[in-house]
This record gives sequence, C-alpha cells and structure tokens, in this order.
Amino acid sequence: MPLTRAMKNASSSNLPHTSTNIGTKRKADGRKILGEIGNRSNSTVSGLRKMVSGVKSVGGPLKEITGRNSRRGALKNIPQSSSSSKPVKQSLRKPVKPQVYKNHLDFSRIPFEKWRGEMKDEMTRNKQFYDYDECQIDNLFESSEYSLGIFEYMKWREERFEIQPYLTASSENFHQQKITPNDRRQLIDFMVEFQELQESTHETLYLAVRICDYFFSKNQVQREHLQLYGFVGFLLAAKFEERWPPLFEDMIEMSEDQYNRDDFIKAEEAMLKCLKFDVNLPISYRYLRRYCKIIGMDMRAMTQARFYLEVSLQEYEFVNESQSMMAAACLWIAMSVIGWDGETRGRVAINPIRKYWCQTLSYYTGLNEWQIVPLAQRIAAKVRQLQTELRDLPIDDQEDQETGYLNQSTEERLNFYSQFCTVVYKKYASSIFFRVAQKSVLSEDDFECHSRRTNSERIDFNASREPNSKRRSTGLGFGIIIDILW
Repeated sequence: MPLTRAMKNASSSNLPHTSTNIGTKRKADGRKILGEIGNRSNSTVSGLRKMVSGVKSVGGPLKEITGRNSRRGALKNIPQSSSSSKPVKQSLRKPVKPQVYKNHLDFSRIPFEKWRGEMKDEMTRNKQFYDYDECQIDNLFESSEYSLGIFEYMKWREERFEIQPYLTASSENFHQQKITPNDRRQLIDFMVEFQELQESTHETLYLAVRICDYFFSKNQVQREHLQLYGFVGFLLAAKFEERWPPLFEDMIEMSEDQYNRDDFIKAEEAMLKCLKFDVNLPISYRYLRRYCKIIGMDMRAMTQARFYLEVSLQEYEFVNESQSMMAAACLWIAMSVIGWDGETRGRVAINPIRKYWCQTLSYYTGLNEWQIVPLAQRIAAKVRQLQTELRDLPIDDQEDQETGYLNQSTEERLNFYSQFCTVVYKKYASSIFFRVAQKSVLSEDDFECHSRRTNSERIDFNASREPNSKRRSTGLGFGIIIDILW
C-alpha cells in the first residue's frame, strides 16, 4: 500500500491517552441508585437479603410468604418511602399531573424557501412537475412520505458538522501542523482501495472520509498516525452502515503490524468523543443517489456522476463545501457530458452548451443552476487534470502483474505512475464501472458559455422577486412552511 510503505517505520507511542471516570449516580437527596455501575453488587444484593429474611424496615416487618403468589405479596409489602417511619395515607397524596408537552409539532416543521413553493405551483399548473415522492408512494424502501423532510433535515445537520479548512494557516480556524494536502490525498486513495478490498458500500467510504475530516479539523494528528485514524474512521462508518464491520486483525495486517489492538481502541475512543458519539454525518453520496433517482438516471449515467464525486472526495479544496451542493454539481457535469435531460428523464443528443438542468431538480435540491456552475467548473478542472496525468496509465494489466510477466515499457510506466494517486482513476476506468473515467469533461470555453447563460437567468430571477424578498437574498427568508411529522 502506498501509505503503508510511506509510514512503515512509524511508532504509535504519541497517541493521546484518554481515561474514563465513572462515578456512582445518586438521587437528589443523596441516595445511591440501585443497580448502577459501582453500586450493583452491594446495594442490590443487600436489599434482596433484607426482603427475603424479613428484616424489620419502614412500614412493618415483611411477612413470610410462600406459595404461588409469593412474588405478588412481596411487592405489596415493599416500603413506599424511606424518609419517614410513618406510613403515608393515600388521601394525603397529591395527584401527580401528567406532563404535557406543548408545541411538539414545532420540531417537525421544515423551513422551505418561498421560490421553491412558487416554482412547484407553476409547474403543477403547466403539468410539468414530476412528483417523484408521489410516484414512489407504494415503495416501502423509499419512505416517500418523509423523504423530502429527511433530506431537508440532512441539510440542517450539515451546519452542525461544518468542517473548516484545517490545512490552511489562519488565525480564525484550527490548523494542522503535520499534515499536507498530499498526505490527505494519499490517505483517501488508500481508503478507496480498502473499501474495494472489504467490498463495502460507497456510503461507508464517504462517511469514513467525512469522519476523518471532522476529526482532523479539531485535533492535532501526527503524520505517522494518519493511516491509523483512516482505519478507525472506516471502522466507525462500517459499524453505522454495514452488517459486519472490519476486524482488528484485518486492519493490523493491512498496516503491516505498525499498530496494535490498543492503538485502534484508543483512536476509536478519541474520535467518538470528538463526534460526541453522533456518527450520522451528512454525506454527498446520499444526495447524489436521490437526485439521480428523481430524473430517472440509469446505472451507467449515475456511475459517471459518481466518478466526479469520488475525484472531488480526495481533493482538499472541497472539504468545506456543502455536501448537497457537491452532489448537485457532479450531477450537473454528468448530465452535460452524457446528454441526460432532466425534463424528459432520458438521454438526448449531446450538446456541450445545452441546458440539461430542469426546474424539478431545482425544487428537490433547493439550488438554482447559477449556484452550481461555479463549483462544477472547479470540479471539472480537477477531473481534467487527473485525466491528463493518467491518460496512458495501464488499466487491464492485472493478469500480467499476477503472473509477473511485465514488458519493459509497462514496468517503466508503472514506476512513473507510482507517484500519483491512481486508485480512483483505475477503479472507474475499468470495464466494471463502464470506463467512465476515460470520458472527457466539458472544456473551459463550454463553462464560459454556461456561466453567461446562468448569470442572465439569475438577473431575471432576482428581477421577478418582490422588493422584500430581494433584500432577503441570503436564503434565510423562508416564506412557506411544510409540516412533515418527523
């Protein structure tokens, strides 16, 4: 493994040691709670002994009970209070009013931008709106009654797990001192390879990368421990997504015995504390799957968008971008490259400067096209650079490598490409993934045409807004509220 070989001589002695302080829980009056940790063996056992032996306690001695109803009789004689030796009369007890939760529906209200509701109403009147959730009402796996609310909730959670640029020196944000963008790129490249070996889902890979980025943005990490936290991030994601997470023995073998079991346990504890045990971070891959389903993309077309999204996954400059916007931008590139029309939900003639984005996608994504094009242009530039660097990379030489018969030219090329991160490109350049990595993306001239067109649409959109809504153009002025029981 490239990262393993680079860190072969690393030591794990600098791992932060954390300890857990478990105390005994008490009630408000200072009494210990029976059955809690540290109090189970003494209080619980002694209490049971008193009940069985008939020791005199509050409310009179326990009667010796035998027979079938012994348990029911014992429960009747359990003292009700230990604060007084006199029995409490039933008539003196104040009735306990049940706690009433008010305004609980406020937690299920989902803010919805006004322009999205107006757009849906207009498309519905013109019979141009495709209601994907209504079409999937009988599909139990889609949960169409709650789908819109779930993804709007995920957008809200993106703010909860916002990741600041942690490899850029700044007085405002946390700064890593031992890691470079190239180190992170090699780590992601290794995690993609590990995902293929484990045959895990893509959700596990994206969640693992997101967990690592969140941890790196808040804790100093030594370069020799980078692979360790990559393993543990994948382990936490697999526990959340998979039926069977990877074993410690597999990760120790993959790391060539650089780390032991205690190192993995300490790193896992540190990452969980950083996350506050909230592992459900929003990831871009979930958005992409939903957006592709809305416009009816097949597997080949969706794989094209997945390639762009996975290339951006290993680039540090996109670490602080919105996950929903990243998915929409990669989908926009794929639609333009393969010629997929959102309105007809099918393939059409490929035209680099044609508009394939539709209003239905704007409604479901909450993003207008002019918000996506600048980010899509940056992602396409990275994809174009990767395709240029790895254009002559041998892809179908696995059999030659296994048998050991490599000609001189092939061996020289492999040595040359060993300096690059090639796992993602080789993955999507294979026939299993329809060789989508070898398909050219839009040129810069094409993006300039789209930028001029979308800027004109943005001006027309702002001109059609009311004066009050134009002043609230930050996206915080929500007009329509949709009530969805969460």
